[in-house]
Amino acid sequence: FLDNPTAANHATMRVCVFGSSSKETPKAYLEASYELGKLIAKDGHTLITGGGLYGCMGALNDGCSNNGGRAEGVIHKMWCSEDEDINEKHNKLAKIIKVDGSNLSKRKAELLRDADAFIAMPGGLGTLDELFEVMCERQLNMNPRPCVIVNLDGYYDGILQQMKRSTLDKITWMPITQLAFVARNVEEALDHVVNAHKINKNNEHADVKASDEDLSNSNKKTSNNKGKEVESTKTTEEKEEEEKAKGKQQQQEDIKNNKEHLIKACVAARLESLKLQGLGSSGRSSILHKIADALRDNQQKILEVNALDISAAKSMKMTKSMRKRLVLTKQKLEDLQKGIRQIADSQDPIGSMIGSMEVSSSPSSSSSSLPSSSSSSLVLSQKTVPIGVLLIIFESRPDCLPQIASLAIKSGNGLILKGGKEAKHSNAFLHQLITEAVSAGSKGKVGKGIVHLVQTRAEIASLLSLDHHIDLCIPRGSYGLVNFIKSNTKIPVLGHADGMCHVFVDINCDLKMAIRILIDAKLQYPAACNAMETVLLHGGLVANGSAAKILAEMKNAGISLFGSKKAISALEGKYDALEPMDESQGFTCEYGDNRATVHIVEDVAEAMDHINKYGSAHTDAIVTENKQNAEQFLGGVASACVFHNASTRFADGYRFGLGAEVGISTGKIHARGPVGVKGLTTTQWTLISSSKDGHTVTDFAEGKRSYTHKKLPLQ
Repeated sequence: FLDNPTAANHATMRVCVFGSSSKETPKAYLEASYELGKLIAKDGHTLITGGGLYGCMGALNDGCSNNGGRAEGVIHKMWCSEDEDINEKHNKLAKIIKVDGSNLSKRKAELLRDADAFIAMPGGLGTLDELFEVMCERQLNMNPRPCVIVNLDGYYDGILQQMKRSTLDKITWMPITQLAFVARNVEEALDHVVNAHKINKNNEHADVKASDEDLSNSNKKTSNNKGKEVESTKTTEEKEEEEKAKGKQQQQEDIKNNKEHLIKACVAARLESLKLQGLGSSGRSSILHKIADALRDNQQKILEVNALDISAAKSMKMTKSMRKRLVLTKQKLEDLQKGIRQIADSQDPIGSMIGSMEVSSSPSSSSSSLPSSSSSSLVLSQKTVPIGVLLIIFESRPDCLPQIASLAIKSGNGLILKGGKEAKHSNAFLHQLITEAVSAGSKGKVGKGIVHLVQTRAEIASLLSLDHHIDLCIPRGSYGLVNFIKSNTKIPVLGHADGMCHVFVDINCDLKMAIRILIDAKLQYPAACNAMETVLLHGGLVANGSAAKILAEMKNAGISLFGSKKAISALEGKYDALEPMDESQGFTCEYGDNRATVHIVEDVAEAMDHINKYGSAHTDAIVTENKQNAEQFLGGVASACVFHNASTRFADGYRFGLGAEVGISTGKIHARGPVGVKGLTTTQWTLISSSKDGHTVTDFAEGKRSYTHKKLPLQ
């Protein structure tokens, strides 16, 4: 044991934190870990870690010790440097327990022994091993100390989902919510363990007082009462088990009731969608105009309600880009009205004939044994129909709700909506306006169940299991949200997980045009998924000095530029204002703000290779005056949207004339790119016989009829 007498010596609570000790730990996790260490020091608690020099462990120790806190480490010999027994960085720790065993079990025992609470940051197998042991203690009621999982960027989503599944499958009887508290950030994590520790301490004091009273009463009893004491103790234990069983049963009952409620909502949405289709195109358009009128007439009230969400968001530790998406403005509401009216006045997407074919005509042979009354044709047609019931899950942006609802109504679909809790007031009020407009616009023929709003996050897991009731899921949000949904449902998913958009500036570009497009693509709305994240500059632009001019103008406009090693090397002495890019994220960093990555490529072919390797198949553009290079780029980049001499910000349903979009699809099946009203339809085949006796395959097999497969004009 090594003690550092110069370190702070206060220990309100001993907080043990698990996490990564890897040098490759992402920057976001390092920053969060440092902040947690700082908060622990600020509140006067003691930090206990595995003593690692790098990753979350190193950042935690630095955050605590650099801010006057007491940090203790339980380290294994493998984490000490070869030249010295204890690394210089370890000297910052107030206390070190050095374990020199052949395995790590001794270290883990020391790590868990004296802690009052546990917090798990993102980490590897070692972190999971320690986390599961603590949760196991809680399940068995063995020293059940507070345990928190910090789920940064959805890092633990997969494990949490598996824990939920194991409870539903009755493999474990205690739900994850009782095993550990799931926090979104380190502030929430520390607040929870502090509060839980206080409660535990109060319970301990109550137990001590009760024990003293029991002991006093016990001394007055005769030996004949010992059997009754044992019986009393046993009865208490049995009551505790009964309470646990009741709690478990109640939780399962809640899950069941919640799922049944959602099934009813899906069934209602499907029934109302059939009524909606029966209104015809003019009836659905009338509803949409009512929705646009409601947005116009209630503009001030909408902004007042939205202000409640904006105010609440200040305490949610949201990113700047997410907070920006949350804000509604008069201009946004006016654009919404225009978009919805554009959808209302657009061509009816339902019942549109895609193709028609004569499969067979009247028998021409005089030797045909078919009766003359059967001398008629068989016609096959393909037309558009609604998909059915849609589940749309979106984050932050409340303006998504009326857009999505309008597209669903125009295409005759039922809709289940789940918005982010950060916009709960705005979403609830907009949903109310829309359902009232549906009722008014249809004169009561279509009920409010056509659009159902889900308010709680807990309902998502149940919704994702309803593959027999929901026909398509479209997630709109972060990488973590989209990938979680794709991994946890059998419902077909339409959407994109990233918005890694590029602009390639060719050697044959118009310099002023290139600068205009680059600034617009990045700054017009940096938080959007179609905003540019990476600038690819032709190597020739470096040689002729144009690259330096382009980058200088971008910086003057307010864009923070981060260069690859190749870019910084190539521009040395010509433009030295590039900051090094974060190598841990490489070329896949989606900033969502005014930052952009700069890289140098030698030609169009290398630009295409880079985009196809690191892009997300969303939207990419080339700026060039060379027609051949433009055509090569447009044909060789495998993205949903590929532009020539235009900003990536044009990849939008409204700008494409779709009125609005339900999302952007980067897949290659069904809809692709901005998904408008047509993307919410599928097709249906109709086969119509005009024969009195009908058509049978046997007639064709026996040669009584023959196939013509003649294409017919669309009507």
